[in-house]
Amino acid sequence: GMIALGVGIIILGVTEIVRQAETYYIYDNGVSRDFSLITTHRTFASYENIEDLTVSQNIIERILGIGTIKVNTAGSHLVEVNFRGVKNLHEVEGVIREHMTSRRVSPS
Repeated sequence: GMIALGVGIIILGVTEIVRQAETYYIYDNGVSRDFSLITTHRTFASYENIEDLTVSQNIIERILGIGTIKVNTAGSHLVEVNFRGVKNLHEVEGVIREHMTSRRVSPS
């Protein structure tokens, strides 16, 4: 009863703190995820190295209107940028795909 409720509240609180520590950026030359809690960590992927995007939503994310965009990169299994808790999921995906396409098309 009360113990389960307390544990649930703690889990929600920790989840929110972690969510607030993550910031995502879409630049002209690539995308990045910054995580800043006690230390700061930035993961960056240039559009030239992005092979594909995977968009997903579990049932709870669908209810909340959020989702995840997984940025899959070429050349390394380590460089991967995951945008979690994204609102306007398909709009953000479209913006990233537009940048990917425009960077790959050589100007005439």
